[in-house]
Amino acid sequence: MKITFLWRENYVGYLWASSVTAKSYFVHSGILAYQNEVLSAYATELEIKKVKKMTEAISNNPAVISNYKKNFKQIKDKTLKFEKKINTINLSKITSRRLYALFENLILILNEYIKAYSWTEAHFLSGIENELYSAIAKKKFIKKSTAEIIAQLLAHKSKKLYQQYKITDQEHLLLNTVNSAARMRFQAKKTMTNLANISETLMREVARRSYLAVSQVSQLELNQLKKLLCQEVKPNLEIINHRQKNFAFMISNKYSIRTLTNRQANAIKQYEQKQTKTKKIHGFVVYPGKVTGRARIVPPLFSQEDYRTYIKSLQPKDIIIAPMTSPYLTPAFSKVAAVITDEGGLMSHAALIAREKRIPCIIGTLIATKTFNEGDRITVDANTGTINK
Repeated sequence: MKITFLWRENYVGYLWASSVTAKSYFVHSGILAYQNEVLSAYATELEIKKVKKMTEAISNNPAVISNYKKNFKQIKDKTLKFEKKINTINLSKITSRRLYALFENLILILNEYIKAYSWTEAHFLSGIENELYSAIAKKKFIKKSTAEIIAQLLAHKSKKLYQQYKITDQEHLLLNTVNSAARMRFQAKKTMTNLANISETLMREVARRSYLAVSQVSQLELNQLKKLLCQEVKPNLEIINHRQKNFAFMISNKYSIRTLTNRQANAIKQYEQKQTKTKKIHGFVVYPGKVTGRARIVPPLFSQEDYRTYIKSLQPKDIIIAPMTSPYLTPAFSKVAAVITDEGGLMSHAALIAREKRIPCIIGTLIATKTFNEGDRITVDANTGTINK
């Protein structure tokens, strides 16, 4: 079975993986695999084919992005309204049935969010990025690398640069599309931090009432959560504790979850083993430069306080390596020498902030977090897109 790595995210438990991501993220089919508090997503070959068709529609008519902007604004407004409602409720005083109803409301908003957000993922917009790379690469009169030129154009957006590189109307449109999508994705991630805070607040209250850890609550099935709150039926802790270590399932046919077959599980295992054998890995350059420093693997961070503690520990020559970055990590870009991510495209959060802060950044490495260890001395060549141990 052929699979394509999509992304990794810290601390997305079974509850949200099964009731939100599985339900709303994939167009056709994919795999979600959780290990060491990190959820990885893989697309099947059919998923990539379906997405490619949808990408062509966006590429041929970039104005469609304005519709997505409206969707995001509606979701942002819903989130802020719901967050305000949560803040006015004394959760310790409400009934368990009402607490579960709040979970249902949150899940509805999260599903709307994922459906609206998923189109900004790298595999959705790869067609637009490839078209931009191809167009700039054809400008043989320019001695700089294609990645360096694109980084400059996206970071500065000056008429002088456009004239210098003889940017056509179509290339200008592609650059505007990338910048617009990147900004929208950044704003969407801010909304996601609000949703994550609401989720954490609700799960803490469930944990208090049920004498479970918050991490155990996050590994419940939605039906188990309902039974726990509305019928006081305790979950099987052996299963829950096992899920805290790892779980994996296949999603297909519009939210049909199945346990992985041995063939599918082996496909993931072989994929990971093949990718992590090398000491040199490659990715996509979003801002050029070359630095050597200490690898700082971003651990699972659960709260704003966790992020603040991690960022405080960073030194000027450190190099951040993360599955993906979030708005909470934005202040770290001003402190470090470079940033590397497993996932991402030109429109990712890491790409957007790296261009703004003018620091070397390589995204879409697939396996950086699985290849390097905390404290490794590494060289990031964000001119060629390679990282060496």
